[in-house]
Amino acid sequence: QTISPSVTVQLKDGSDANVASSGVSITMALSSGTGALSGTLTRITNGGGLATFDDVSINLAGSKQLTVTSSGLPDTTSASFNITPSIATNLVFVQQPSTASAGASISPSVTVQLRDAYGNDVDSSGVAIAMSLTSGSGTLSGTSPQSTNATGLATFNNLGIDVAGSKELTATHGSLTSAVSSSFTINPDVFTKLQLLVPGESASPGAGSGKTGSPSPRTAGTSFNVTVNAVDTYWNLANSVSHIIGITSSDVNAALPVNAALVNGTKSFSVTLKTAGSALVTATDIDSGAVTPNTSSSITINAGAFTKLQLLVPGESAAPGTASGKTGTPTAQTAGTGFSVTVNAVDANWNLVNSITDIVGITSSDANATLPSNALLSAGTQTFNVTLRTAGTATVTASDVTDGSKSLNTSPSVTVNAGTFNRLQLLVPGETASPGSAT
Repeated sequence: QTISPSVTVQLKDGSDANVASSGVSITMALSSGTGALSGTLTRITNGGGLATFDDVSINLAGSKQLTVTSSGLPDTTSASFNITPSIATNLVFVQQPSTASAGASISPSVTVQLRDAYGNDVDSSGVAIAMSLTSGSGTLSGTSPQSTNATGLATFNNLGIDVAGSKELTATHGSLTSAVSSSFTINPDVFTKLQLLVPGESASPGAGSGKTGSPSPRTAGTSFNVTVNAVDTYWNLANSVSHIIGITSSDVNAALPVNAALVNGTKSFSVTLKTAGSALVTATDIDSGAVTPNTSSSITINAGAFTKLQLLVPGESAAPGTASGKTGTPTAQTAGTGFSVTVNAVDANWNLVNSITDIVGITSSDANATLPSNALLSAGTQTFNVTLRTAGTATVTASDVTDGSKSLNTSPSVTVNAGTFNRLQLLVPGETASPGSAT
């Protein structure tokens, strides 16, 4: 702003008496202190020999001196005077944020100064400066706002960011022009745990779970990829880690990959879950037991396409996902006594496909057996009553009458014991016993 009152310069003679002489040109310059002297710097004396500089100003604060010159006259320098800052108009970063680890306090502390329109520091205490993260992802932690001290400086001594990457901070206060920091880097913290991502999930460093999304349903018997990442406490990728990783699953029938080393902190593994229902997948660090393993959320496993039938006789139970699709062995039956068999529509891994309503027929290696009529599956399953009549062993077979392309299924041999003694049989020459037959 203009120096007030106006600076005046008087012509003097050798006795220091005023000289009344008009029209003398006098020029003013800044001779001590920094900054730019502006205004009308050359003035003409009036009739009394006085030159008035009524619009001069200096843009930088501090101690100053002015010198006036005029052709043929000795130079004259003013007494020292002080230029004070104008009102605060903007903020500037004094100590820029520097590289730090995720979650750690940025050091040295970030500082922000009040300045006027000319770049002078403004000494004003108690001004609340707010700090925010305006470029790069993550959460800015620490105390904000901070108040300026007596010199107009606000110190942020505990700022931290939880997500690695390039960042910028912005300092603001009311109508003052905000300040944007230079770019700086947040590095991952130390490697502490693994992260496993299944289809439908994406990494989200800094979030509570470290990821977004939810597992998408998979089909039994169809492979899919899971991604394993080496991460710090805040789920940032630790890209220098090359530990060996093992994959396990709650699906005991799953086809799992061999152990493999991470490359730049990450690795994709192929997994095939075979049992319909739900399952978990877990990644474990083989090289270090101190690293926390990571287990997926529950993954829905749907049955695959209907490819074949499954027939279960008494003593057997369905075991979807296993090689044979069942457990147990057939219990012995008694000739002439009916028993139930169960037929299921299944996929390639013996999972029930409950949408199938095909017609199923039952046959047996016992030519004398009493067999049920063909019947529709209901929700992919049906129970049939079978009576084997010939002692020894026999098998029972289920076939898809509706669709001959579907694989039939035959039971293991079923032991058939003779029933209780209730009559005699007499064979004369020319006759042969034919157990199980009508005669």
